[in-house]
Amino acid sequence: MKKIIFIMLACFFMITAGCSTTQKPVAGSSDKSKQSVASCKRVCIQRMQACSKKTGVKCENCQIEGTKKALSRYKHYLNERCIEGAVVFRELNSMRDPLKCLKVSTNCCADLNVCLQYCDGKIYKQMLPAARCCNS
Repeated sequence: MKKIIFIMLACFFMITAGCSTTQKPVAGSSDKSKQSVASCKRVCIQRMQACSKKTGVKCENCQIEGTKKALSRYKHYLNERCIEGAVVFRELNSMRDPLKCLKVSTNCCADLNVCLQYCDGKIYKQMLPAARCCNS
């Protein structure tokens, strides 16, 4: 019993001693870190430019496309069930992905903001509800 307590105390002191030591910066490391931050920010800007060239799916179009895709899936399902001679259990709405239009869309400005924050070492987050279409 004393041996177990001794081992536990030894482990505790080794862990706390390892946490309290500080590392000295390597000579010239600040220049490298400044260069890496600058290159990181250049990559962020390049990604922003590439992102802005893409055309994102607008929310209204997403609803329409989701309905079309669900309809085609449902027709395929009905065809399969008729060929098999089985009972149809599903309905049209079960073929639709309810989170499809709530998923992250292309928001180039927000992506750039997070990327630049990442380069600086901290990403500031804020809890927000999922975006929805105005007319739904």
